[in-house]
Amino acid sequence: MADDRASLEILLRDQEFLGDWYMSELVAVARENLGELTSTRKYCLKIPGYLGGAYGAPNLATAPIQEVIGMAGDIARQAYELPDGTHIQLKVFE
Repeated sequence: MADDRASLEILLRDQEFLGDWYMSELVAVARENLGELTSTRKYCLKIPGYLGGAYGAPNLATAPIQEVIGMAGDIARQAYELPDGTHIQLKVFE
């Protein structure tokens, strides 16, 4: 994202970057379609963007923050060091 603290400070003053970083428009769509969050849940994509999931209302959901982070970590572990375009088979555990 940034090579050093000075570069990060510049990014954090850029309104366009902040809009993308906080996904303000997508959060507004999520809030409109899914309602307000409780303290233990976060908005998320049903199919993550890095797996081709769309950034829009049909692909939005809420989930407990532990599940969101756990799933992201598990997918990252399974796909670690795979070249772009590699076909994968994800193993999803409950």
